[in-house]
Amino acid sequence: MKTCIRISFYLAAFSLLFASCSDFFEPDSDDKLLEGDHYKNVSEVYSAFVGTAAVFQEAASHALILNELLGAQTIPTETAPENYWRVAKYDFSPDNESITPEPFYKVIINCNDFLRHITAFGARNPGAIEEAYYKGMISQAINFRAWCYLMLGKLYGEAVYFDDALNDYRDMSGYPSLTLEQLLPELIAFVKNGVDSIGGLNGLDWSTFLNIPNDVSWNRVSVDGNVLLGEMYLWQKDYLNALRHLRVNTDITTGDQTNRWKLSAQYGNASWSAIFGGTVGATSETITAIPFDATKNQTNPAYVAYIFRYDLAPTDSLIGMFNRQVMTNGRIGDLYRRNNSIGTITDFETMGKIGDICRKYRTAGSPIIVSRAAELHLMMAEALAGLGRFEEAMILVNLGARPYWTTVESTSFLLPPMNDPLYNADWRENRGVRGRVDLQAVDYTQRLPQNPTEQDEYEAVLSCIADETEMELAFEGRAWHTLLRLSRTIGKPDFMLDRVLKKFPEGDRALYRDRLVQNNMLVAYPKHN
Repeated sequence: MKTCIRISFYLAAFSLLFASCSDFFEPDSDDKLLEGDHYKNVSEVYSAFVGTAAVFQEAASHALILNELLGAQTIPTETAPENYWRVAKYDFSPDNESITPEPFYKVIINCNDFLRHITAFGARNPGAIEEAYYKGMISQAINFRAWCYLMLGKLYGEAVYFDDALNDYRDMSGYPSLTLEQLLPELIAFVKNGVDSIGGLNGLDWSTFLNIPNDVSWNRVSVDGNVLLGEMYLWQKDYLNALRHLRVNTDITTGDQTNRWKLSAQYGNASWSAIFGGTVGATSETITAIPFDATKNQTNPAYVAYIFRYDLAPTDSLIGMFNRQVMTNGRIGDLYRRNNSIGTITDFETMGKIGDICRKYRTAGSPIIVSRAAELHLMMAEALAGLGRFEEAMILVNLGARPYWTTVESTSFLLPPMNDPLYNADWRENRGVRGRVDLQAVDYTQRLPQNPTEQDEYEAVLSCIADETEMELAFEGRAWHTLLRLSRTIGKPDFMLDRVLKKFPEGDRALYRDRLVQNNMLVAYPKHN
């Protein structure tokens, strides 16, 4: 009987996957059960879960474009929509659809609805859904929801918080609005404890769930609960717990995953570009990614903005950062990352546009990478710095653990400070964020004033982490939030302001500084309560 049910589901799921317009990741987000209704069979449960992933795709795409418009790596082109220019100049008019929080609330509404009904179905039909799928779907709905609430907090500084089912985005009056600081403990507890005694740390094998044998790349669709918790603990300045969760993905020691998420040479030098290829990116680098299938009318919005319409372009300040780096052979310039992040066009199709162009979204079917190993290591470096472990933090930023791997009398081990239990033997292939692309190590002590304090050292290390985040994760929607967190950590808004304002001509910076300061470096948008 279970087999028949699963076959029925797969037929339904694949109708979503391969239909010409109503594809996987494109269902009607308003097609939810009424409060008094129930899932009647397993196929309805599975299809509803696919719907949560569909609206998450929209939210992840929206977040990427909005974050890049806010940050210092991207600038609108002359022909970009006026909405883009207003965001880039920190003019947060409420009629600007580019700053709307609606996509995030859609995910939350759908996940609340799904969690309520799947647990009711599980209680009425124990064992009808295979345990791994039941737990995996619940975990992913928890994580999709928590990711969106965290994004709301990071972007807007607050969010309307509710955990019951609503009819739509406009149905939030009467619910409390929580600040980011208030959201964090709620979200951490939710990811840990979840619903029906199931938290957000269960994986989901999408390749078997969707009946796509031998295609483990689909498993990158899942939002990783440990990465999510690690980032939330960073925002709380709880660095021990941040490390505890961030290290989980670097601790895999079995099978073909030995070097997974450890910044080995697999994606080093010229192969760094391979991170952005394939259906959902490189499986040994990508932790979470959203796929698009151009053959099924699914187009990555970042491809449209950066390539097809050329509405967004790299900033001169980012190009200058890349060009100032020094390789291990003394050559000037970040050869591998720059040339695989930024290209030059002389004539784009028939539009006659000239300028620099982002190369990370090469086709309409390129994935949006939500999190990957380099970001994981940079967040671990941030946590280590918060604990005063500056040398270790810079090792992760620079050349990695590999130079600390040695063998004495046939016994191999890591030398101090990398002999901490935080790192296992497979870190011997770790090359660091810069070392993986053959760049010289940066020395944070060169950024110190005379007679530096420990706080001076801390800020210098965070400055190095900020630089690498801007270059390594350019156009991926991560730098804005990293800079915001670091500036709040040290209590210095200028740490962020000086960096993001460099995308403007020097004479214009005072105006945009005032706008950012007025809004506390947050996106101003009307509340929905």
